[in-house]
Amino acid sequence: VLINTKGATFFDMNHEARLADQLSNLPSVVSSADTRPTQQAQDAFGEYAAVADSAIAAFDAILGDDLQALNDLIQSAQLPAITA
Repeated sequence: VLINTKGATFFDMNHEARLADQLSNLPSVVSSADTRPTQQAQDAFGEYAAVADSAIAAFDAILGDDLQALNDLIQSAQLPAITA
């Protein structure tokens, strides 16, 4: 799950706000005015997009390299392969 470790919620300060939640709320903030998005909204999008891109790259690496290595070990043990 994508988590913004710098995030906070109004409801429970003990739980981090999920990045997906923050990204899904951003369009309503941006579209709530008839002006261009604020610098704060633009900065937030840039930060969230960078975190999401990093998480996607890590997931792609797992599917590409780590999953193949795991499947090689599983095949050597004569077990069925794990597929994405």
